[in-house]
Amino acid sequence: LWRDFAAAVGVCEDDITCCPALPGTKAVVQTFREICGDRSVAEAVAALYAYESQVPEIATTKMEGLTKYYGVNAPRGLAYFAVHEETDKLHRAAWREWLEEHAEGDEEEILKTTNEALDALWGALDAVHCGKAKAKAAGN
Repeated sequence: LWRDFAAAVGVCEDDITCCPALPGTKAVVQTFREICGDRSVAEAVAALYAYESQVPEIATTKMEGLTKYYGVNAPRGLAYFAVHEETDKLHRAAWREWLEEHAEGDEEEILKTTNEALDALWGALDAVHCGKAKAKAAGN
């Protein structure tokens, strides 16, 4: 689905497979790997909930922007976001239910980890914005 979206905005397969991940993207992946691999299950679930609880509305906004500003109208080009718009409603409900039933103990640590996950997500967006601003300043 991601490749279909990329094709809809003119990105070729080589750009997908050969382009290195941005530093902000690497950082968010590393943060989530560390949280999910080395912390309590409750901390990992809370971090995933913090991410997936935002996805449906973000997917809706992205589809609106892609249609309005980039002329992406084909269902195939928007399918990645359409799937996440619906599926992640189920995911966030499942994560929230699990947290309500099982997250006992160190709520302070769970909240700290959740904020760490959110900071990493925002950091990835900041890195994209910074990279775009630098490219614009350089005339690219």
